[in-house]
Amino acid sequence: MKKLSLLGTAVLCTIFLGCSAGSSSPDYLALLINTEKQTPQSSTPSKPSESSTSSKPSESTLPLFKFSGDENYVSAKNVSASDAENQSTGLEADWWKKTSFYHVWVKSFSDSDGDDCGDLNGVKQKLEYIQNEIGCDGIWLSPIFECNYKTKTGNMHGYDTTDYYAVNDFFGTEEDLISLINAAHERGMKVIFDYVPNHTSSSNDWFKDSVAEQNGKKDWFMWNTTQLNWDNSMGTGHWYNIKGNGSNKYYYGAFGSGMPDFNFRNYEVREEMKNVARYWLNKGFDGIRVDAARYLIEDDGKYYDTEGSHTWFKELRKELDKYASPKFMMCEVWGPDHEVEESYLGNGTDEFHMTLDFHQGSDCIKSVSYQRNFIKNTLYPNKSETTGFATFMVNHDEYNDRIATTFKGDQKLQKLATALSLLRPTVPIIYYGTEIGLKNTSSGGDSALRGDFDWSLAETQVSAEKSLLKLNNAINSFRKTHASSFADADVKHLTASITSTAAYIISGKKDNTKFLCVYNLSSKACDSADFTGCNSFSSSSCIMGDTEAPELSLSGTTVSVKKIAPFSFRVYALDATETNIWDDETYTANENYEPADEEPNVQKNYSVMYIRGNMNNWGGTQMTLLKDGKTFSYESSFSDGSNSSASKVTIIFKFCENNGTPWGDNWGTEKTSSNKDGNFIITLDANVTYVITFNPYTNTMNCNKK
Repeated sequence: MKKLSLLGTAVLCTIFLGCSAGSSSPDYLALLINTEKQTPQSSTPSKPSESSTSSKPSESTLPLFKFSGDENYVSAKNVSASDAENQSTGLEADWWKKTSFYHVWVKSFSDSDGDDCGDLNGVKQKLEYIQNEIGCDGIWLSPIFECNYKTKTGNMHGYDTTDYYAVNDFFGTEEDLISLINAAHERGMKVIFDYVPNHTSSSNDWFKDSVAEQNGKKDWFMWNTTQLNWDNSMGTGHWYNIKGNGSNKYYYGAFGSGMPDFNFRNYEVREEMKNVARYWLNKGFDGIRVDAARYLIEDDGKYYDTEGSHTWFKELRKELDKYASPKFMMCEVWGPDHEVEESYLGNGTDEFHMTLDFHQGSDCIKSVSYQRNFIKNTLYPNKSETTGFATFMVNHDEYNDRIATTFKGDQKLQKLATALSLLRPTVPIIYYGTEIGLKNTSSGGDSALRGDFDWSLAETQVSAEKSLLKLNNAINSFRKTHASSFADADVKHLTASITSTAAYIISGKKDNTKFLCVYNLSSKACDSADFTGCNSFSSSSCIMGDTEAPELSLSGTTVSVKKIAPFSFRVYALDATETNIWDDETYTANENYEPADEEPNVQKNYSVMYIRGNMNNWGGTQMTLLKDGKTFSYESSFSDGSNSSASKVTIIFKFCENNGTPWGDNWGTEKTSSNKDGNFIITLDANVTYVITFNPYTNTMNCNKK
């Protein structure tokens, strides 16, 4: 039974930690747009804001803005491009522009050994699925290196690296990794890894040495004698006292105290992190995805997008260009617009090959949700023939829900959003599970997007003729057939006569192919839609969509499209005849499609749970959500602070939904005359590790020795 809080008041709260306020569609669908979810303590931190305006600090002569270290430094694990093994062969220089990537969250994807944790051998076992069922020929692995927050049951994100040269043993060995890479290469697939140069873990030996000012690591991190007031979206500060109050030693951590920033004005750091990239590229990786690229080097008065950052990335690019097997650099730049993202492409040949486009996905989802054309905002050309954008609908720390959650499991709506995302001359990235309609987990924050892959659902869709998975495969196969068109093409948005329709033309520069993509974003059938801005064509054939669709008609620059079913799309080959590769539902006059209703909420789902008691001064410690999705766990040993020799210790506590005021739903035990607040009161052996579990759905608490 739910009990009153310590204050004796019953507080029922419908706000979940990890949920955001959202905007509702005019008709039927709610969508979260440009809102940030609150992130659990163990999750990947939010990115510093691109819009924060930092006041110029007065500390213009700080040592942290000066270069240090040995310019001739050589890593103890030094390697060069000439040492490379297990490399892809026969790759074109721009192979990545013709690739569809599958983003694997290793921990949650495929468990090969039954230990309830995904692993590298599990990925290897699913190469057939990735390549032939989805149609992807590139794999992006989430962080696979040793990390601090390392747990099978919690949100092991891996961006808090403790050893850049060691594979996380939960995922396997270095030999397992090489075996995966080789198996992918044998299939003609490419593999890239998540590379995190901006920060490391506070448990990394390099940082420990820097704290102790030993082993030559004193200046490997950003230190100052006072706590500076550097501003970003997470508030001011981000300088942390290493020894507690009274110390005059502070370090900078843009993403929190547990992930201190490297000092890239130290020549040794600059070289060491280049060597980290070389080390793993030499093992066979085909490229890198660079995390948090905007925040690498801070300047006096500017804490992101600095020239210093661009300079180092150009140095890194030179290292990648030394390889005989062409390597590839993609950066995470979470900017306010594509111009900021585009700035990291340099002159087209000297910095990143590609940057993630964080705008495209939400515009695809918004277009379907609001039945209006938002994609026109993201149909911009590539900066050059040698660079490009990567597009996706959701990833591991996007603040939109998975599309299956957004669209309440409705596959027709998911299919339309998928077509909007994949049918454009950009490099597609499919986040694991998106292709089968995997939904959010009940966990909050980032964990909601990192749940276990549902292989039974995948098997069902493999055998279903018109499943969401089959559509992903059809479009990826179409892209592969016309790889040159999608790798190097112009895209022209057409002006629509109806706001709930959209159309654009993809024109290949090298093969002169032209494809007209048409969308009915409405729940209502469209008898006729006109689109202006079309160049002349002599013939057309519908290659994706309604095989019974009437012919296109062109008058001047206006093309008319007839009889489009609700929430459907078509692709026409212009001045060419091709076979239809995807049949959509046929048009029915006055048809009105009703999207799926919200699934009944029979009970409240708890995404996070806290234990609050005398062991943490009632401040609250977030518990770990176990594999069943319902039970929360807390592990600790306890001692009597006032009597260190005591053999027994009494703990007093409750469980609650929120780590703040109000507590939200909260649980204790029956109130008595001696326990007026209804707290759990347990006497335990001192200095012995216990595991406390709690299930809010059954109101069951257990406490056992580990």
